[in-house]
Amino acid sequence: MGAYLSSPVTEKETQCGMGGDVVYGTSCMQGWRRSMEDAHICDVGLDGGAHITGKRLNVFGVFDGHGGAEVARFCERHLTKELLKSSEWNAGDVGKALVHGFHKIDELLQDSSHWSEVVSLKNGPEGGSAGGGGAANGAADDGEDGDNALALFQRMLVLRKLVEKKQNGGAADGEDSEDLSISENSEPETPASETIMQAGCTAVVAVMLGNKLVVANAGDSRAVLCSGTKAVAMSFDHKPSDTRETKRITAAGGFVTSATGQPRVNGNLNLSRAIGDLKYKGDTTRPVSEQVITAEPDIMSRDLDPSTDRFMVLACDGVWDVLSNQECVDFVRERLDAADRAGGKQAQKGTKERSELLGKICEAVMERCLSPNPRDTGGIGCDNMTCTIVEIYQ
Repeated sequence: MGAYLSSPVTEKETQCGMGGDVVYGTSCMQGWRRSMEDAHICDVGLDGGAHITGKRLNVFGVFDGHGGAEVARFCERHLTKELLKSSEWNAGDVGKALVHGFHKIDELLQDSSHWSEVVSLKNGPEGGSAGGGGAANGAADDGEDGDNALALFQRMLVLRKLVEKKQNGGAADGEDSEDLSISENSEPETPASETIMQAGCTAVVAVMLGNKLVVANAGDSRAVLCSGTKAVAMSFDHKPSDTRETKRITAAGGFVTSATGQPRVNGNLNLSRAIGDLKYKGDTTRPVSEQVITAEPDIMSRDLDPSTDRFMVLACDGVWDVLSNQECVDFVRERLDAADRAGGKQAQKGTKERSELLGKICEAVMERCLSPNPRDTGGIGCDNMTCTIVEIYQ
């Protein structure tokens, strides 16, 4: 079935917790895809520094990988840390700190000292297969993961040569300006544009600082707030067909084509902003915000009112391809309301039982979105899925 398994991997990894005046649940599922490329963060009760003493700090994020899981997992490992140690954060500007954090991850990915770590994250934080059960469902032949890791490492070596070449003002040691060898066995040289690192990820990150909510988004994952009964978008998708996105892409030398019926950047990516995807970010004459693909996030903020603002959902497009913002909010709200009517510990906000309920609702969201058959749904509901629900209380 090409990009899909013969049957979906429906095992779910679910995490629940509380802190900083929120309770949360999050869950992820591989689904029909041949590997799991999503990652997420749920960092609660953080110490944000002396300048925010007395304010509750929580950070949540969803990262939807493409071309591999390594960049999404790298974000999971490093983004909160880079956010909180930035000068923008210490100056009290959460929005600018998030913008810095997104671009800082790109900088780290280009730093050769991190490349062995990136390679190690390709097949899971501990070197295992992400998502679980993939091989049992025919996901990959023996040895494929090792071959892929080797290929990625070779691309990393090419990227290092490209960086060195730029630093030296051109081709180094007699290398051709277009081609760089990746083999010590005199194999034919490969164009650099085909060997630079391919992996990237969307990123939607929500910072809750006291009653302030600040959301940064690059790509087509989303954050949606439930206020009363209404869905309030806290992010907007970045698609190649959007006028401002097309303008930036073409100005940077890229193009948008719809040959497959879906607008794609250079015939490849169906989103126009992402962390990683370094092969689209090589024009040193342009700012990082004006590359063909940019990690520059849009920032949205809101003063939370706990009397009306009930919960927030962060999820990747595996969910949003199936459910609208309002449909997702209604799905979650109806289950929370049912628990409230039933009473018991699940109805008590700020409890372990409440967080476990949120985790179960995340699982139910993904079950609702899962396609029964890729052929019947045209691939809708067949993507990796990650869903996080954060309930607000005071």
